[in-house]
Amino acid sequence: MRVAGDTSTLPCRWLKTELPALLDQIRVLAASSSFHSQTVAQQKNTSCEGPAEDAGKEVDPAVKEGTVQISRAEAKQAWLTAGGDIERAARQALRDRLCKVKELVSLGFNDEAHCHEVLRQSGGEVRGALALLQRPLLEPFHEHMWSNKPEPPVDIHHPDKQIFLIHHVVLPYSFGLWQCI
Repeated sequence: MRVAGDTSTLPCRWLKTELPALLDQIRVLAASSSFHSQTVAQQKNTSCEGPAEDAGKEVDPAVKEGTVQISRAEAKQAWLTAGGDIERAARQALRDRLCKVKELVSLGFNDEAHCHEVLRQSGGEVRGALALLQRPLLEPFHEHMWSNKPEPPVDIHHPDKQIFLIHHVVLPYSFGLWQCI
């Protein structure tokens, strides 16, 4: 109600008509270079949820060039966190995005620009981005698992017996461990 300003507008109507434009405004603000420089400076002084080990590191190229595009879901979450303040929401969205990119980089996905794009596609969700980043890496495995080729028999004289046996004994079962990989 406070954000709508006009008391004659019903909250449901405002959510449907005005909120998308407000979220787009946050996305545009977050994409502007002045917000990038402020957020990066703040990011160096604070940590995401861990130690600030890369405080002296080079700034993310996607952030430096002003090409970070946040999703509407990220803008909405930041807007809610900021209590309706648009500028704070834009800074919060960028801070959150940079933390998520750091998390993906720590998991071994070093192309930060690709991490930004995948996070945008997944609506800012790290789990969804991780699934999108892992999909091309797991493609050969999936093709092999779903192929109609018969499995070769177990050869105990094979030079790499351990992996061969694990593949035949454990992999056909759906354990939680295999779902994480």
